[in-house]
Amino acid sequence: MPDKHDTDNAIEAARSLIDRGQPELALERLQAQMERVPEDAEILMIAGRALNNSGRIPEAVDAFRRAVALDPGDVNAVSNLGHVLARLGDQPGAEDAWHKALKLDPDHLRSLKGLAGLLAGRQRYERAADLLRRVAGLTPEDPDNWLNLAELLQFLDRPTEAEAALRQAAELAPGRAEIHGSLGRLLYSGGEVEAASDAYSRALECDPGNQAAAAGRALCLEITGGSAEAMELLIPFISSPEPAPMVDFAAGRLLTAAGRHEEALTHIQRAVAAEDPDWQRIPLPWYALGTVLERLGRYDEAFEAWSEANRLKPARFDAAEYRGRVDRIIGWHDAARISAWPPAVPESRAVVPLFIVGMPRSGTTLVEQVLACHPQIRAGGERLLLENAAAAMWQESRRVSTDDPAELETLRAHWLADAGTSEAGVTYCTDKFPGNFMHLGLLRRVLPEARVIWCLRDPADTAVSIFANDFNRRIVPWATRLEHIAVAWDAHIRLMEHWAETLGLPLLIVRYESLVADFENGVRAMLDFLALPWEPSCMDFHRSGRLANTASFEQVRRPVYDTSVGRSRNFERRLRPFLDAIPR
Repeated sequence: MPDKHDTDNAIEAARSLIDRGQPELALERLQAQMERVPEDAEILMIAGRALNNSGRIPEAVDAFRRAVALDPGDVNAVSNLGHVLARLGDQPGAEDAWHKALKLDPDHLRSLKGLAGLLAGRQRYERAADLLRRVAGLTPEDPDNWLNLAELLQFLDRPTEAEAALRQAAELAPGRAEIHGSLGRLLYSGGEVEAASDAYSRALECDPGNQAAAAGRALCLEITGGSAEAMELLIPFISSPEPAPMVDFAAGRLLTAAGRHEEALTHIQRAVAAEDPDWQRIPLPWYALGTVLERLGRYDEAFEAWSEANRLKPARFDAAEYRGRVDRIIGWHDAARISAWPPAVPESRAVVPLFIVGMPRSGTTLVEQVLACHPQIRAGGERLLLENAAAAMWQESRRVSTDDPAELETLRAHWLADAGTSEAGVTYCTDKFPGNFMHLGLLRRVLPEARVIWCLRDPADTAVSIFANDFNRRIVPWATRLEHIAVAWDAHIRLMEHWAETLGLPLLIVRYESLVADFENGVRAMLDFLALPWEPSCMDFHRSGRLANTASFEQVRRPVYDTSVGRSRNFERRLRPFLDAIPR
């Protein structure tokens, strides 16, 4: 009969050796006890830990299986079996083990975290996020769990929730640079450039040598007009023996904007060639590579780079559903229904909503920047209130609008609250989200006093510019394939022509080519449409210092130019899938 005192001593000694990083010695210490008592669940549990830490995974699986067979109600044994099965690559077995562990104890943290990690790896993000939310409820003080939850929420295109999770992590661990860096990346991707810059600054305070944070802050400075400061920030990292690919990417972007194209190409090519597997999945450097190759006149190579960028950025776009939604919008907003609505006359309010719509890259940012220089116009940027409301209606029951007075009044109150309080002397407040063209019928009911500027640009030039830029795939899911851009273009034209004929809102068409060819008369036409007096500062919009958080941020810091007109001629052969798909 084995001596219990000897067994207990052997187990405690083995535990201590494992904790000190000496699993092989722990196994030696347990050997005699395992021979004497081969079917002791506690000894098998300790042996399984030691075998796992020694990398002897199949033997660890066997030890934990035997332990579970001896005591099926031991949640730790079942959970540990899940972990070693996962290490062995047996994902179904690991998932089954963790489900059994959670039946024994729904709050078992190691099983919740293990199962969440496994499901995330299998792209079952929703369920994985649910598990990590449960972990957060059990251990709200765990910053790593908040960080992991934020990553999953980003995969699920829930940036607001992801930001909240990251801010919780940052509050719990304010000295961890990677948390502030993750927050910076999220904010930057959402267009909140100044907030992103602050987050990257915090990351650099925590870790001055953090290359990713330095590169992220440099990209923010590029948008806010601080290119010289951005380059100065990057110099120590560029000259290091092994600059991070993010540093090379940021340097390439800055050098491209400065016209130093050959230097830029060297950095961006190095970023693209980086062996980091995570970096290889990011489309940004490929977009930048295409841009600098285009500047160098290497058009086929540029288009190939953009194609690779878009390949790396999969987006779910159902062309049939998109067309069907536009058909539903047109059908619902027929002449009879619209004629029954109250007249679209200005109401007695201090500020009139001015909606600037069009395809992305059609001149909407330029128009807003120009008009924002007028003292009677306040620029509101891209608001998603109507977009989100319309998306909720569509997802809820395929509704494309509403006649419910209460629902309309709620939307109106929300838009006006989001627009902010009126200011003395301000007549108009803009909303320049290009996709609002889908919702002008809803706009007509919610804000009947609104005016609309429709920006139009040559379809082929528009397609190239969309294809060559990194758009939010949740908001613009059709931007990564030429055939899908053609679907969106056709839908845009059909719907805008319908609105122009039936809606009765004051609408001005601004053609990009005409605006840049005769800029002063184009500006005068817009101000006349708005019944506003001439304002010379609108001609100097590029000196306003106003931040543009869109793909056009670089262009609106320069005087108006026409070099983008006819851009598509260099890519005509490559644009054939788009040109063949749009109506002639």
